Parts: sequence; structure tokens; C-alpha cells
Amino acid sequence: MPLTFVSGWAGYPEIYPRLVERGEFLQPFVDMDERTLVRRLQQGRGTLAAWSSGAHMVLKYWRVIEPHYERIILAAPFYDFTSFTPERVVRLMLRQFGKQPEAVLREFLKKCGCARPVSFVPEHAGPLAEGLRYLMQSKAHPAFTGGYKVVLVHGEQDRIVFPEASEDILQYLDGAQYMALPCGHWIPEHELLDLLA
Repeated sequence: MPLTFVSGWAGYPEIYPRLVERGEFLQPFVDMDERTLVRRLQQGRGTLAAWSSGAHMVLKYWRVIEPHYERIILAAPFYDFTSFTPERVVRLMLRQFGKQPEAVLREFLKKCGCARPVSFVPEHAGPLAEGLRYLMQSKAHPAFTGGYKVVLVHGEQDRIVFPEASEDILQYLDGAQYMALPCGHWIPEHELLDLLA
């Protein structure tokens, strides 16, 4: 079955290398803006998996994306990022990112629980800064059907987006499954691959 994977902010291919090999890997902000990403997802089929900001975008445009897929896996999803990471924290991160983008990116991935190294591309600083601004403003609203095809996955130790975010979403996705895993915001690749098997 074809696979499309939508990563999150700073979700470089290095943090999910086997998923890159399995299907189409899309990185928001760096690869494409939100509008382009949504158009691309409307052309998909098979399985859609998305992590963090990517999962948020899927939820935000659920009505036009969900009908195109047979299975949907949302890892560390959220309606509203600043309900869990306060806007002032994101603003501080944005200021620091303007001075030391690579250091901020590495610290973010460390807080996510991801120890895999990434190769920062200086040309990505602008798009990633726009991504932080996006996280302060973007909201998804519940208007969901198709829950029977959905699995929500969240780390029990997630301190970027608390597990309550998935629990909030679950109440609007009748028939969806929920899995709590012993990890942080970054969902280990082997866990996602097991779900995709």
C-alpha cells in the first residue's frame, strides 16, 4: 500500500530514515508551504502518516484530506500548539533561532527525545522561522468523520505537546484507536513501522 509521511517542524529525513525509504516523505516549511502540502495530500492514496506539525496540518484540512486515504496514523498531533507550549516560549525560541538556528534546532530535537543527528541547512533558517510563527497562529477545529481508519499515537513523556492533545482529538474521531507509548514528542521510528506493517 502506498505511504505518504508528513513530518513536523525540523523533522528532517535523518530522524526517520527508514520511512524515507518506504514512501513519500514531506517536510513542511522546508519542502513546501501549507497550501502546497494540502494540494499534494489531496492527490494521495493508501496510508497517510504524519508527525507533530504535519499531523496538525492533516487535522486542519481533514475534510479535504481524509477521504483520499485508507489508513491514517497521527503521531503527537494537536489542534492548537500554544495550548501546550505557551506562545511566549515559542516567541523566545524564535528570537534565539534568529541568532543561533542550528543550536535551537538541536536543542528542540533533544527535548523531543530524538538523539539522531541532523544536518542543518542554513538556507532553511527562513522557512523554519516561518514555521515557528505558523505554530503560534494556526488552529485546527474538530469537524471529523472517518475515525474508524485512524490511529492516534502519543508519547507518555511528551513535554512539547502533552498527551491530552491526542485525548482531545479522540473524542471527535468516533472509532479511532489510541496508543500511548513510553517516549517523548518524537515517536521512535520502529513504533511507526510496526503500525505500518
